[in-house]
Amino acid sequence: MTRNSIINAPSKFDLSIAFFDRSNPEKLGGRRSVNLTIQGPSCSNGQQQIEVVINGISWEDGSGQSWCFKGYCTTNVGQPQNCTAEVKGWFKTSDRKGWIDIDTPAQSNASSTAGQVDLGFCKLFDDLVEQRK
Repeated sequence: MTRNSIINAPSKFDLSIAFFDRSNPEKLGGRRSVNLTIQGPSCSNGQQQIEVVINGISWEDGSGQSWCFKGYCTTNVGQPQNCTAEVKGWFKTSDRKGWIDIDTPAQSNASSTAGQVDLGFCKLFDDLVEQRK
């Protein structure tokens, strides 16, 4: 798993459209994606833009600006070229900054992950609550 900083995340509007709209059946499992600009140890040029499909969103603190998310992306950040990897993370739509964990390569798409409970995602919430204490 590779953790990177998000330095430019989508707006709240773009996040909601990407989560609820299925307008692109040819691309990334038919889901609309969002672009994130990240920087971190796995970015060869310091910064990189990745395309992420969001499969799950929840409020992190109830403010309506702080979001936990999970999904997948096609990326070469810490992975082989054009590999599909699961992602999870957190960001604030007010300043569009946060973090993203890019997991090991997976063969995931929107239909295969729909309706499943991700125990790792539940742990993410617990970790965030502990950090806030």
